[in-house]
Amino acid sequence: MICQGFCQVKLQNIIIKKCSCLRCLNSFTNKKALVRHQKYCNKHDFVKIKMPEKGSILAFKNHKHSMRVPIAVHADFESFTKPIQSCQSNPEQSYTNAYQKHEPSSFSYKIVCNGKKMKPVLYTKQN
Repeated sequence: MICQGFCQVKLQNIIIKKCSCLRCLNSFTNKKALVRHQKYCNKHDFVKIKMPEKGSILAFKNHKHSMRVPIAVHADFESFTKPIQSCQSNPEQSYTNAYQKHEPSSFSYKIVCNGKKMKPVLYTKQN
């Protein structure tokens, strides 16, 4: 069996190699893990449903599956909502009932590049 969807990404001096299952899009670090997965994957539906127990707390544990990225942008947009008047909609057709207008008031973003935080950018609308 060949390694389906083999991907090699070079980010600066780091090379990341992964094998992917083209059926469910899960990725694996080697061909052996992919073959083991495909024995299960080919026998079942595309999605394995696993619901948490009632009252349990969910937390991300599989940090080994996360991937560092060289650039991240953290952004926030703010707006004021103002009520608007709208006409009567036709109930026989699909429609959206618009009842307020969002007027942008400010935004902010910060870029993190290879762990280095750039100076945040902030904009506030003048009245």
